[in-house]
Amino acid sequence: MNAVPLILSERGGSLESTRRGHVVVVNDRGDLVHSIGDDEYCTFYRSAVKPFQVLPLMESDFFESFGFEDRHVAVMVASHSSQPEHSKVVREVLRKAGVTEADLECGAHAPAHEPSRDRLARAGRTPGAIHNNCSGKHAGMLALAKGNGWPLTGYIHADHPVQIAARRAVEEVTGVTLDDARSGIDGCGIPTHSASIRGLAHGFARMATGAFEGRRKAAMVRVRESMMKFPVLIAGEGRSDTDLMAARPGAVFSKVGAKGVLGMGIPERGLGVAIKIEDGFLADIGLAAMHVLRLLGIAPWNMENGGSGATTQIVRNWAGREVGTDYADFVFEEPVLIEAVGAGINREAV
Repeated sequence: MNAVPLILSERGGSLESTRRGHVVVVNDRGDLVHSIGDDEYCTFYRSAVKPFQVLPLMESDFFESFGFEDRHVAVMVASHSSQPEHSKVVREVLRKAGVTEADLECGAHAPAHEPSRDRLARAGRTPGAIHNNCSGKHAGMLALAKGNGWPLTGYIHADHPVQIAARRAVEEVTGVTLDDARSGIDGCGIPTHSASIRGLAHGFARMATGAFEGRRKAAMVRVRESMMKFPVLIAGEGRSDTDLMAARPGAVFSKVGAKGVLGMGIPERGLGVAIKIEDGFLADIGLAAMHVLRLLGIAPWNMENGGSGATTQIVRNWAGREVGTDYADFVFEEPVLIEAVGAGINREAV
């Protein structure tokens, strides 16, 4: 099936643009509950599978010996903005694992958190690997290598035991066999694979219910609980994952991936959700995810002042003038409709 309109943008009362994509909702058996567009649409999972990639470390005999706490688990699955608390917790992970920032092979980029970026610039400091949005995941992967006595150098490569373990965990949780012919390298340097969004949703549904036994079940439960306990560590202020989890604390866990991918689990329903914005634009995916939750009847929401529960976002220009609206607009075959309104701020260049 073709992509369908998910996000509409209006300006001056006229439609300006339409962002198309696909949505799938499944239970932990992989049964289709709802879909719109193509539930078998294939895309690179990117960072949406971080909650699965950390499982080999969580299930290890030595995980507890490192003294990791829930906040450390949260930052290991994060795509963070490098706010001060993000860098602080990543450094704690490195220290507890007995590795250093110099061991990180994720590359460096400036903090996405504007105040943190400005502070670095004013101090005349160059961004380091610790500021990479994936530094927490890499710190966790280094911990896995350290605990197993594997080489630290080259842990990002597909043939390293760390990546072999991570790939196996993704396959086991999603139920998808990843194809080397549909593989690539993620922005942070590790392998990533293209597969169906239905598989991604299935993985999040399984994590929502802990649909395994023994260590795997315990690890999955702890990952999802850590994400919901520390939503700011997963992304940051004003970011989709953080807003989604803050809108209904304890009811949902969410993880975006680059190029318009999002996976979400709903423990109280035992459901998993996957969303793909087909053109890869990520900024509005939170509106689509919030709308899915509203269609599923997940409430109540923080609606005050266009809070984190909004599915409609007011667009303002640099002068602060309201110039348009972005909003989610789609339904499933038998939707549970709840009025969706909000008033966020989305500044743009004009």
